[in-house]
Amino acid sequence: MVLFGHYGRLLRTFVFTLVFAALTSACASNQSADGYDEVWDPLEPLNRSIFQVNQAVDFVIIRPIAATYRQVVPDPLQEMVTNFLRNLATPLTLLNELLQGDWEGAEVAATRFFLNSTMGLAGLIDIAGYNNPELAHRSEDFGQTLAVWGVGDGPYLVLPLIGPSNARDTTGLVVDVVTDPVNYAIDDETFAWTRLGLTVVDGRARSMDALDEIERSSLDFYAAIRSLYWQNRRSEIYDGNPPPTDAFPEFEDFEDFEDEDFDEGGDVPVALSQPDMALVSEARMPTEPAVSDMLILDLEPLRERNP
Repeated sequence: MVLFGHYGRLLRTFVFTLVFAALTSACASNQSADGYDEVWDPLEPLNRSIFQVNQAVDFVIIRPIAATYRQVVPDPLQEMVTNFLRNLATPLTLLNELLQGDWEGAEVAATRFFLNSTMGLAGLIDIAGYNNPELAHRSEDFGQTLAVWGVGDGPYLVLPLIGPSNARDTTGLVVDVVTDPVNYAIDDETFAWTRLGLTVVDGRARSMDALDEIERSSLDFYAAIRSLYWQNRRSEIYDGNPPPTDAFPEFEDFEDFEDEDFDEGGDVPVALSQPDMALVSEARMPTEPAVSDMLILDLEPLRERNP
């Protein structure tokens, strides 16, 4: 394949290294020491630096191109570009559905690709998903496949020019690029770079309003993106039905305490340990109003302001 002909051996080595890194993170949890779910971000200072560089590149290059694309290209044509790119990604989705053992999902992907590639004019029109929720677009990648196989998230990462990820999803990204059937079926480097460019511009154009709102309303844009990335990936891995998380500790019912368990003030059971009392104090902290109804923001900045 032209795109990888000169770097095949290097890419294979890189893939094996990342797969090993992801597999070693299988036992790693995305929980804090207290047991409550959160994003594990041990490289936060480095990640924030890369995040700032990505923002600068986006502000100077990518966002202006995407904004011009939205203004110049008619909405129906933009929708066709989105449909075309999604159709090109469908064989990779089908491959990962099979690897996950999701036969129903594989059938949906195969049906979508056949209908949209033929009746949908090479994918320009989403014939399969038109007024048919059962055949709606759904994206699967090798990062999700690793998650289904039991591989943990690993540390949160911000990749240069790519954005939020983690050890497992970074491995999945490299494997997806190397194994994408379309790259082998259409062995043309110009096509590969054109597809990449369209994917970046199309994705940035479609997310522009949402990202602008997040940046305006969030107290910490980096923390907001990190939290939203984690939530979005959980939703994708569980096909839109993620299990509930242990976002808050469970306290014993006060009915289980006797009168003598309370101090003279009658507020806090004296039997509570110091960590439990800290949690109670934190639970009593007055909360600030929601910044935006559409976001679930990282609350660390709020706690710093309200010690």
